[in-house]
Amino acid sequence: MAGRKRNPAEDIVRKLRRADELTAAGKTQEEIAAALEVSAATLYNWRRQYGGMDTDTAKDSKSCASRTASSNGCSPRPSWRKMHCGR
Repeated sequence: MAGRKRNPAEDIVRKLRRADELTAAGKTQEEIAAALEVSAATLYNWRRQYGGMDTDTAKDSKSCASRTASSNGCSPRPSWRKMHCGR
């Protein structure tokens, strides 16, 4: 059984771009996951977490999440979650 491999955020974003190219070419999610050497569940989770980011943003997001939010003022949560309804 293969061990768990941790991919850096930049590599994840690159693989997601490649996955988008393969999707446009008409490949299924299982074929895309096999081509990227990850599971379909991993691909889904990466899209949820890193979808729409570029490599620099992903790198900053990882470093920001590792620091405490109170010490530097950056929050690991997306900014849209901070918005409130007009209630």
